[in-house]
Amino acid sequence: MGVNCLLTVDAVHVQHLSMRSIVQRDTFNRLILRGLGPAGEHTKKEVHTMRKRTITKWWLWGLGIGVGGVILATVMAIVMAAHIVDLTAGNRNFVPDSFFWTTIILLALGGIACCGGSLVQLVAQIGALFNTHHLANQAWFRGLLSSIIIGNLVLFVTLGLQFGLGFSGNAYAGLVWPGYVVAALIGFVSMVCYLVAGPDGMVDQPSESTAGRAAEDAGAGGLVQA
Repeated sequence: MGVNCLLTVDAVHVQHLSMRSIVQRDTFNRLILRGLGPAGEHTKKEVHTMRKRTITKWWLWGLGIGVGGVILATVMAIVMAAHIVDLTAGNRNFVPDSFFWTTIILLALGGIACCGGSLVQLVAQIGALFNTHHLANQAWFRGLLSSIIIGNLVLFVTLGLQFGLGFSGNAYAGLVWPGYVVAALIGFVSMVCYLVAGPDGMVDQPSESTAGRAAEDAGAGGLVQA
């Protein structure tokens, strides 16, 4: 009876370790994801367990907020430029009025909305990374990770060129804007491909707490039988 009890405990321990390995992959990829994840243990846990349906909702919300911000900022920039031309007509000195400052405020709000939408989409991208990390085939994970790295690299290089050329007074500073479009397209295309054709890595994947409870229940049942 004692030998059977020890064998049962060992079997439960092995089962517990095998179930935990489902949700704990290799250390290298976890370090990469941990560096990309947002701060806060609760936020990390929520992003780590994102299902594809939740990722889709976050990404679409971020896209809507970002596009709305771009439209608002673009319209306000055009209105502000037209208003400045009207204020300086007839060689008059430019004196800002209340309408000018209103366009400035709305332009800033559009920029804030655009940045906020980008952050929401970044959370969705990180959730997609964690989601595809659970798949046996890591092709989607590597593809999404590569697109995020390349897109952000293009973005920061474009920012560096624009600020560097701008501070030096070079006229080419205004010609680097296609870099922003390329960076946005890289992330956009990769996420659309994943949302349309990518699998959900969280399907049939037990959480760590579920695996622990299952192992404990199996252990209790084995001890009772012994």
